[in-house]
Amino acid sequence: MAHRFDARGDRPVRARGGRSVDGAWVWAGRGLRVAIRNVWRRSAPKRETPPPILIGGFYRSGTTLLRRLLDAHPEVHCPPELKFMRDLLGEYRDDPYGHLRFSNTCRALPLAESERLAIWGRAYAELRTRAAERLGKRRWADKDPENARYLPYWEQALGSNFVYVHLVRDPLDTLASVREMGFEKSLPPGLAEQVALWRANAEAALQFRERAPERASVLSYEALVKRPGPTLEALLAWLGLEPDDSLIQGLTDPARGRGLEDPKIDRTSGIHGEGLGRGVRELDPASQAFIATELGALYLDLLRASGAAHSIRAR
Repeated sequence: MAHRFDARGDRPVRARGGRSVDGAWVWAGRGLRVAIRNVWRRSAPKRETPPPILIGGFYRSGTTLLRRLLDAHPEVHCPPELKFMRDLLGEYRDDPYGHLRFSNTCRALPLAESERLAIWGRAYAELRTRAAERLGKRRWADKDPENARYLPYWEQALGSNFVYVHLVRDPLDTLASVREMGFEKSLPPGLAEQVALWRANAEAALQFRERAPERASVLSYEALVKRPGPTLEALLAWLGLEPDDSLIQGLTDPARGRGLEDPKIDRTSGIHGEGLGRGVRELDPASQAFIATELGALYLDLLRASGAAHSIRAR
């Protein structure tokens, strides 16, 4: 077989590249091709990574519904609750082993809380990004009803690189549903204490929206249930996601995963409004009046922020 010699004149190579006489792999022009490829990679526009999505609200306010809808989107990975921030802050009621957990013992290290949160935030973002990529998705979302109150900590963990969606549901219906489910490991048993936590989450959401309006959105549960199509379309547009008509169909798909979330979701075949108005039906008049007095104005503020507007109608 005829050979030509390389630039040094001492190594025979095939004209189009291949195995040389001495067994070494040599490719004609290989160095030039590598150089061109590297220049192209440096000059090619990088695809911007979209910010993570945080979902919050209150227990039984529709956060599970929203997380499943978003997880059904081809670009978003939103699994059941992972409790990252709650673990990090040690916010568990009556935890007999709280003082032994790493999230608490590491506070003895000579680091400010902001430093610890920034370190854990980078690690968590990397974990979630890799998990999303493993599923062929570009973006991750974190759902926890308490994310509203955790927003200042999320800012220390992720900086400004996230957007926040706050679910708001009529407090009468929300607290009637909470009473049914219990949540004894997450919520105090008394109505007054639960009302105080609802208020704290709502105020935190409004405060975040005031200081970062471009990164905050309030979503009405009632609007999502009554008008799922246009409500989802508007939310996806705000999130910079392509519209997808299959999200509702994918709501109960096993691909949504199982874990820490509303146990009633397994008995749901789609979006429904069966729980609308349950507060008036199930709560006694004194409880209704107390909730309306304590939360009515704040609820209306959230509804205005969401683009909806109707007040609590206690019996």
